[in-house]
Amino acid sequence: MWTKGQGVQAADAAITSYRTQIAELESEYASVVSDHRVVLTQLQDSLDQAARLVLPDAAPATLASAAHELRMTWLPARRAELEHKRGEWKTRLAQIERDAYFVRRQALLHATRGEIAIERQHLQTVLADIERRRAHFDNETLRWVKARTTEQQLDRGALGSFWDAVTFSGYRVDRAKARCAKELGFDTYEAVASSYDAVEIEHAQVQQRLHRNEALRQGLLSMLEEHAKLYTWTTEFEPRICDMLRGEVRNALAKLDLRNVHGSIRPEARVLVAQAHALLKKAEYLSNLQGFLKNQIDDRNGRIHAISKTRVAWAMKPWDRVSGNKMNWLVGLPASKKQSTHKQVRFARRMHHNIIEFEDYDDYSYYLDNDPDFLPYDAFAYGSDEPMPYEGFSRVVVPDLARYRAQHEQDKADYGFFRSMDKQAAAEERAAAREAAREAQREAQREASLEAEAERREVATDDGGGGFWTGEAEAPETDADAGLGGDDAGADDTSGDDAGADDTSGDDAGAEDMSDAEAGIEADESGADTEDSS
Repeated sequence: MWTKGQGVQAADAAITSYRTQIAELESEYASVVSDHRVVLTQLQDSLDQAARLVLPDAAPATLASAAHELRMTWLPARRAELEHKRGEWKTRLAQIERDAYFVRRQALLHATRGEIAIERQHLQTVLADIERRRAHFDNETLRWVKARTTEQQLDRGALGSFWDAVTFSGYRVDRAKARCAKELGFDTYEAVASSYDAVEIEHAQVQQRLHRNEALRQGLLSMLEEHAKLYTWTTEFEPRICDMLRGEVRNALAKLDLRNVHGSIRPEARVLVAQAHALLKKAEYLSNLQGFLKNQIDDRNGRIHAISKTRVAWAMKPWDRVSGNKMNWLVGLPASKKQSTHKQVRFARRMHHNIIEFEDYDDYSYYLDNDPDFLPYDAFAYGSDEPMPYEGFSRVVVPDLARYRAQHEQDKADYGFFRSMDKQAAAEERAAAREAAREAQREAQREASLEAEAERREVATDDGGGGFWTGEAEAPETDADAGLGGDDAGADDTSGDDAGADDTSGDDAGAEDMSDAEAGIEADESGADTEDSS
């Protein structure tokens, strides 16, 4: 059994272990937070690019098309609203330009020669002189007399008058007035009060004029700022409303289901919408990861707090015996938590890396084209170089994963959809490449035909001695004679079909390679399961 002194030592070791774990968790947490900010910035950029693509301008036809694509029926009405305001802005602009202060703005606002600046400088000089005169009346006796005079002016009732008579208040006030006049260099207190009141009135007047001067300056500056804004809006109306509407569309897109937007938007903008959707899910998963790491940090801090409280109590009586067995609490549990912390941080770092590094947005868009219901987490896992953490850990971190597995009755990720989409895309690319080759061949034949025709005409012109061909000379070659478009050309097409057959055999070979790749993926998955079970 431990003494409490030994318990203090074990508590210090446990606290040190937990603090080391916290440092490890906080390092990964900080990295996730930083990348989360980057992803949010990328999300705004992709939404902004999509808005720019859908709204190249703010023409009514463009807005109508965008409203149909994005199901934002308010877009055309928004332009009409701004056009109505434009008329109000022009009216206000004309009103400002007729204002007398605006007309004389340069004469009023010049920093040194302006009327406002000159008046302010004059008033500040006068105010400084008044302040010096006011300082002369900074006298304790004068303040006391002023306070007593104000108090006597109040209706204090019969009791107050009786108290003044008993305490000779009037006599003391008279003596204070005489002393005040003497201290300030006046013959009587009435002269002191008259001079003091005159200085205070003059000070208040100058302060009021300074306030009016500053209010005029601020009002004129606000008018100039309003004029500049209205002038820019009325003279650059189209680009201005285009930028405004793009921002509103971008903000609206961020609140919509981007899967639906991807299906309705024009083809050239779909990759950007797919990228925005992927980035939105990245931000969600990174936020989940932040929450998990924060919970683990809070757990270690809670354990430190509990041990620290017990340690303080033990340190007061180090010779006493510890009741019960605290070995597991102070030694076994910190060691177990240390191992689990290493594993959690390793898994969190792998998940973090796989989410951030995914950038196959063309493939992601293709997946959305064919089945918008796929799980983005599985797409990130399928596109990563190393497997995601085992399913149990991933479901704890990402709640969306557990819901998706339950809805689709899956025990773990099924990458069959992504593999089939990759095969389908590859087949479409090969077909497109073959069609492009055939089109190139047909174009080459057309060019050769045109060149041959040009050569025949040039030869016919030379044989006629520079004259025109009359039809009595040798007849021009037919297409068959020129080797163009006849049976020979058909033979060429047949050879092209043979080449296509060769391509088909290449597809079979590609299929064999794909099966090998599938086997490799299955091997990776089984390897991941082995690691998980360990």
